[in-house]
Amino acid sequence: MEFHTALLVASHNHVLMQLASVIRASMRAFFELTTHLGSRHEQALHLHGAIVEAVRLRQPDAAKAAIARILETAVSDLHGGDGRLYDLAERETDKIRSDCFQ
Repeated sequence: MEFHTALLVASHNHVLMQLASVIRASMRAFFELTTHLGSRHEQALHLHGAIVEAVRLRQPDAAKAAIARILETAVSDLHGGDGRLYDLAERETDKIRSDCFQ
């Protein structure tokens, strides 16, 4: 989570910073849902490293491309298999939304 918080701060995007708690809660739920996908973990680490390198080199297009690949992988994970993971994610997202907006 510290990685993502650092990116939020570095973005200087006040809207994203205001949404930081919602973003963290959503990511925490997603991590819990996908921890059993071990091979994806290695791929995610590689892609996160690509983001760090792109930010370090001030290459926004490369950073955006790496982020897009991470999001594509996340969508694939949620829709993969027999759909149970997607259903669980949908229930967890509803629960998070309810907790955040009470």
